[in-house]
Amino acid sequence: MSRHIIVAHHQFRLHMYADDSQVYVSASANDATAVVTRLSACIADNDCQPIATHNPSKTQVMWLCTSQQLAKITVGDVPLLSTVVTVVTRRLST
Repeated sequence: MSRHIIVAHHQFRLHMYADDSQVYVSASANDATAVVTRLSACIADNDCQPIATHNPSKTQVMWLCTSQQLAKITVGDVPLLSTVVTVVTRRLST
């Protein structure tokens, strides 16, 4: 099964570059915890592992949102495989 199909099964989208991959989703700030749970499950999926295992030290999780939406998100660390990734915050103009 292709990575795109497996990532889609976990309700994410996949964008691949020559030596880089991005898994992304659009979701409500209220759904952040559920999104993190799905992301962890996706990466843990055997067929999904190459997305995060190329270089785990360069793996990032970002919330792209307004300051008001960011205030609703309480997730700071994301468990991925045998490591924990700290969320990088990006605020959009309000």
